[in-house]
Amino acid sequence: MRTPGCRRSIVSAGPSLRKNMHLLREAKDKAIIIATQTMLRPLIDMGIEPHYVTSLDYHDICNAIF
Repeated sequence: MRTPGCRRSIVSAGPSLRKNMHLLREAKDKAIIIATQTMLRPLIDMGIEPHYVTSLDYHDICNAIF
């Protein structure tokens, strides 16, 4: 479903994340945040609860994440 004017952010681990962390804090109440499973815990630790979390590559470690 497409919502006109609705911002979305996809968050995954990578080199640009550290320098853009401040943008996520600003976006948390203004955008739909979609996170990869490896970013769930770091986002929650930052006080950001993503709206959606993807889990594309199941491994036993996923039990600890979810």
